[in-house]
Amino acid sequence: YAHEFARVQKKYPDLRPLLIAANKKEDKRVHVIVHQNCPAKTIADLRGKKLNLPRGTKAYCQLYLEKICTDKQPVDPARFFGAIVKAASQLDALDEVARNKADATVVDTPWLDFYKETKGPVFANNLKILQQSEIVPPAVIVYKIGALDKATVDQVRNGLSKAHTTARGRALMILWHIDAFESVP
Repeated sequence: YAHEFARVQKKYPDLRPLLIAANKKEDKRVHVIVHQNCPAKTIADLRGKKLNLPRGTKAYCQLYLEKICTDKQPVDPARFFGAIVKAASQLDALDEVARNKADATVVDTPWLDFYKETKGPVFANNLKILQQSEIVPPAVIVYKIGALDKATVDQVRNGLSKAHTTARGRALMILWHIDAFESVP
């Protein structure tokens, strides 16, 4: 993601952005979800509690969690929470919180929207958003200067820019929640 690229580029100055993977339909955020009856007002109130961090949790969700697990200084989530369990999926993790078998979970907007669509009453009656992130910047595709010749870089850029015009490209883009590959602003 773009915010990580900026950090990584400081360490590896030969990396250059090629394209961004844009999604114009949704503002992707990270959401900390708790039970409706949870008295917590902030993430700090969840210290020592049980977190369900489902398998397949996106890296930007984990980064957000690491950033907010703090009272004064960032703390590793494993030391912040009393226990971290891993549900098989984001849906299972949300169900565990709804059943009071975990105190909190972390999901991104696409998973939360899907859960609300498929289990709207469960969400409305049992869950609430404790905290959410700013909009997650789009993913960026990078390359290392000199690793590929200019013709190859141009071919990759052109191929990705036209991916939405083929059935296979559209299918992959839907799976990845990408509308288009765009030039870096």
